[in-house]
Amino acid sequence: MFLFLFLFCWCISLSSSGFVGVDFNVGGCSFNFNTEDGPIVVGVNSGTCSRDTDVYGTSGEIVKEYATYGLFYCGGDGEYYYTKEVGLGCAMGNADYDHNNNENFCCPEGYVCNEVSTGNFICNRSINNCDYDNKPDCNDAGFIWFEDECVCNIKDLGCADYGSPESCADDEFNLSVNGVGAEFCGSTIECNGKIYSISDDECSCMWNGVAGRCQTQAIGRQYIIEGDGSSGLSSDVFSFSTFYELGECVEGKQDVNWDIGAEVIDGFEDVGGVPEGCTDLLTGGNTRLCGEPVIKLPGFSLFALFASMIIIGLYYCRRSFR
Repeated sequence: MFLFLFLFCWCISLSSSGFVGVDFNVGGCSFNFNTEDGPIVVGVNSGTCSRDTDVYGTSGEIVKEYATYGLFYCGGDGEYYYTKEVGLGCAMGNADYDHNNNENFCCPEGYVCNEVSTGNFICNRSINNCDYDNKPDCNDAGFIWFEDECVCNIKDLGCADYGSPESCADDEFNLSVNGVGAEFCGSTIECNGKIYSISDDECSCMWNGVAGRCQTQAIGRQYIIEGDGSSGLSSDVFSFSTFYELGECVEGKQDVNWDIGAEVIDGFEDVGGVPEGCTDLLTGGNTRLCGEPVIKLPGFSLFALFASMIIIGLYYCRRSFR
């Protein structure tokens, strides 16, 4: 147990370099990043590109935002990549990446992913804008052709931007995990006094035939920690789908509204359905900075979850020495 605590402390220690991979993260990667205000930790889910990072105050308010979108990529097996260094980072782990194939990439805004040698890529600042009206020219400039439009990257796209049942189901650009509104995928939320885990593998784009639109769908499973310190998933499982409506980006700000539909898959006999406290987390509206996450979950991060497990373990370890 004391060795485990040592490893925990070592993993959250910060580096003096611009970034470093920290190998203590459940279902993702934690990158240390130096800012003018000091080092911060940037969490990135497995198989996804980093988004802008918010720093919260003691009351849950956002006190600072850092432009970390596209700087880091966390591989599907937990590999750490810095996209402005030569490697597979901006190619999102794809050694065969070719921008002419209209493939997704991971770069900061204003950058494109260029091949510097066979199987090696780096984010370079683009000398072009993405104002192209045809796919060949759009791809040739290093951008993405999406739903008959040239986009610089998928920073502000989500499942709702797919325009047909076919493109929604295909989810070619993995917007169900990487896109706007998918911030809860690969995380946990705390609501109604319980903790629910939402796995990347159970997030998808789903076409709503009644509404005629594509929505983000995910599954939440209750995560429990027993009195003896053991943990696991309970039988309480629910699915939910979300739909986001984004306003125009004006002077760096954008109005957003979202709604949710939830239904029980299994369990919840004690409360007779999905608790309102859970659905309330994913329903509402606000004004966001263009490119930042749509929703700010006041829930429970995987990092905090693991830290709680350590504290519980230390408590029982201490009792065993009495």
